[in-house]
Amino acid sequence: MADAATIIQAALTGLMQGGVYALISIGLTIIFGVLGIINFAQADFMMLGMYVALTLFLSLAISPILLFFLLLPVFIVFGAVIQRGLIEPIIDEQEDAQLILTFGILLILQNGMLAIFGSSPQTISVPYSSSAFRIGWITLNQAKAIAFVFAITTAFAIFLLLRYTEFGRAIRATADNTTAAGYAGINVQWVYMVAFGLGIALTASAGALLVMYFPASPTVGFDFIVLMFVVVVAGGLGSVKGALIAGLVIGVIESLSVVWLPLELQPATIFVMFLLVVLLRPQGLFGTAERGV
Repeated sequence: MADAATIIQAALTGLMQGGVYALISIGLTIIFGVLGIINFAQADFMMLGMYVALTLFLSLAISPILLFFLLLPVFIVFGAVIQRGLIEPIIDEQEDAQLILTFGILLILQNGMLAIFGSSPQTISVPYSSSAFRIGWITLNQAKAIAFVFAITTAFAIFLLLRYTEFGRAIRATADNTTAAGYAGINVQWVYMVAFGLGIALTASAGALLVMYFPASPTVGFDFIVLMFVVVVAGGLGSVKGALIAGLVIGVIESLSVVWLPLELQPATIFVMFLLVVLLRPQGLFGTAERGV
């Protein structure tokens, strides 16, 4: 039986990891909440962000923390271009067309990175990747702690942006009722483009934080895509607040499972929580019957 110190250590470690889970999942929930698209390629944009950060760090010695802020505007534009060129033409098509398209983007990103970087995992080596903050008997990895602070701060800023700004009101109106938003004078196509770009940018820039302690590989998206969908569904489809809280909770549960459960059962804990939420509250912890942000 694990002692209290081990449990607290595991819970705090999971909480820090959960902050990054929340940020990458908020990007996905914004895209679904506004555009109604299930983006299978979302985790591979995170992978792309990891490789961009890795390349700029190795070639120009730019700090991953600075890269986090640099990648945000770059990927907003990149995501907006993809939405305008690829997503917009099929946005009113059946869901199978959307799934095929996003799966095709996934394959392009994965195979492109495989051709450029090979299959060997790579990571950024910075002093704080292997250093720790010590608070009494609690040890916190510095890279994970830094990633947690930036992820939670960004997630909270996005929540405030959506809740209290004119831009946020336009996004929420479009998510709630596209037709009514258009009649109210909102440029729905522009909102779609910016929301998709923002969703991609949040996930991709989180890759700059993640690569400080998690190896980048062309298939790293497979390690996160299921988890991202679990976070989004558990938190409530389209709910930014729900994705934030669910990401933190799932990070803690995942970490505590290492302490309490044998190796074979650890991956099942997240799915058990997912199934319980679906059975007891199908709309998610903070979701409603209608999609929205």
